Amino acid sequence: MNNKFDPISKLVGKIIIVDDNYGKRFAARLIAANGNELWFESKRGAVWMRNRDDIQNICLGTQV
Repeated sequence: MNNKFDPISKLVGKIIIVDDNYGKRFAARLIAANGNELWFESKRGAVWMRNRDDIQNICLGTQV
């Protein structure tokens, strides 16, 4: 996916709240949007990837 036309790429570096298709909700910093992979970092430094297809909703969290 071309980052120029990807609205999620504008959220990189921001804290977002994510609801996934499995009923889980989490807040983390979006650190990368590479095609179908979204990479997150927790406030404790844990890094993980979620597939876009597994995400139901994304909204901005409180920016600190």
